[in-house]
Amino acid sequence: MAAMMCMPPPSFSSPLASQSLSAPSRQASNLPLRTIPGSYGWPLVGPISDRLDYFWFQGPDTFFRSRMEKHKSTVFRTNVPPSFPFFLRVNPNVIAVLDCNSFAHLFDMEVVEKKDILVGDFMPSTGYTGNTRVCAYLDTVEPKHAQLKNFALDILKRGSKCGWRNSKPTSTSSSTPLNPTSQKAAPPPSAHTSKPSSSTSSASPSSEPTLPSTLALPSPVPCP
Repeated sequence: MAAMMCMPPPSFSSPLASQSLSAPSRQASNLPLRTIPGSYGWPLVGPISDRLDYFWFQGPDTFFRSRMEKHKSTVFRTNVPPSFPFFLRVNPNVIAVLDCNSFAHLFDMEVVEKKDILVGDFMPSTGYTGNTRVCAYLDTVEPKHAQLKNFALDILKRGSKCGWRNSKPTSTSSSTPLNPTSQKAAPPPSAHTSKPSSSTSSASPSSEPTLPSTLALPSPVPCP
């Protein structure tokens, strides 16, 4: 189990690449191997002590930074919440990974096991998912992982086509003006104004566009 947390690397050189997580670079292969430092402490006592440091005495940032400076490494063993006494079936023992260079090793299927692991080692009861282990809790080597992954990607692919068709604009709805410009109406004739002579030509009717009584909208395309 690995704590996927990323913090700025310390000023000292990190021996991370030599801690049983061999980096693919040629330079990392020449580094000496060493065990991952740190300890989980006594049962019950160690998790409770680390919990008090994490929440009350030190805080999350100081908790990890102090242990990183103590072990002279950005990878070490420790306990993190949730833990006893509030959570009885959760294992607080983790390997903290605190630098970005080694974070990619968490996605290496040959190094980290992904079976029944999503947020720590806690896994909800399969009764919530119809007595079926969902894809998030399946390891990549299990045969059902590829089937469920392909099924989920196929559903997303079909849904994207349906949404694109319904949101595609049409020429009929975009070409109709919604706010045509209006001309100023002529002021009403005053009572003292003389009537126009018969030789005066009448005003031409306005050629201004008008709104249609009904606006035609495209009908939604049914999803396959």
